Amino acid sequence: MFEILQLKRFLLYITFFEVVWHLVFTRKSAAKQARLYLQKIENESNGRFRPSTFKKIVDSYSLYLPIVMDAFTSLNGRLTNDLEKHRTLHYFILSSLFDDFVDDSDLTDDQIRDFVLEDLMPDNQHFDQIICRNTHLYLVSQVVQKHEYLQTITHVMQAQLDSKRQKNLDLSFGELEKIVLYKGGYSVLLCHYYIEDSDEAWKPCWFLLGGLIQLTNDLFDIHKDIKDGILTLPIKSKYINNISCIYNFQFHQLLACIESLSSQNTNKIRFRIALFGTYAFGLVAIENLKKIVSKEGILPDLETVERQKLIVDMSKWSNIKLWLKFVHSLAKEHC
Repeated sequence: MFEILQLKRFLLYITFFEVVWHLVFTRKSAAKQARLYLQKIENESNGRFRPSTFKKIVDSYSLYLPIVMDAFTSLNGRLTNDLEKHRTLHYFILSSLFDDFVDDSDLTDDQIRDFVLEDLMPDNQHFDQIICRNTHLYLVSQVVQKHEYLQTITHVMQAQLDSKRQKNLDLSFGELEKIVLYKGGYSVLLCHYYIEDSDEAWKPCWFLLGGLIQLTNDLFDIHKDIKDGILTLPIKSKYINNISCIYNFQFHQLLACIESLSSQNTNKIRFRIALFGTYAFGLVAIENLKKIVSKEGILPDLETVERQKLIVDMSKWSNIKLWLKFVHSLAKEHC
């Protein structure tokens, strides 16, 4: 019995280090691939992405590919193939440009809906609008379940437009939580349609993971969101325990969803470990917030906290080490 337990622990360690190494190696190559493709688009279209948008697409794609896409395809015992990677890169082009339109475009909500869903382009077209529209059409041509996909796109657009209400500082905690989780959930659910052998049973996992990713992003973007006047759950909350409870509840819902899948257990173990990486990023950010709370666990007015104390720099060895510690601990507990 002891030898069996030792073997299981050894195999778990092997899987853990395989997943971590895959993240490091794949992220570097994916970032290079994304940069080259975006430059190709710019050259062929005689235009330029905003530098911040260019960086966002590259950073998001290179992290998302090994942590999320390869996690889901691992349920079928494989990695994301080249065509799925190409679709995923286009997804981040589409979502990043759409974020720009919602945040600071002169277009009205109806105009945004029209040019994305109805092919009614504005009179004065510019590079971002043309690329966004072409990217959307490409992705629609790639998916099999077109009707369901377009329904999900509609939900994503509505969730994004609803997120404009986050400029309202009087928004209730419940309303804010719904906006955040729906925005993240529907946005990530789109990726279900880009995988060739997706299982319908995965869809709730995609949605729950999307909420977790949105919460993670909000934990990392506190300083930026305060500067931009955007209300998020970490900014709205006065108690660190409230943030932890919402974040942990979303994670445990996702774990239960994974457990219900019919995939082989070895594939589910790899899937869990990969997704622990996403969850652990948020745990690192929460630990960072704990440094500024009072003895009662109350957060100060975050607008008064200096930038350096709110920034979570994942290039620092101390944060990388903490992230690895969290992922390893989660793997031991849940695998």
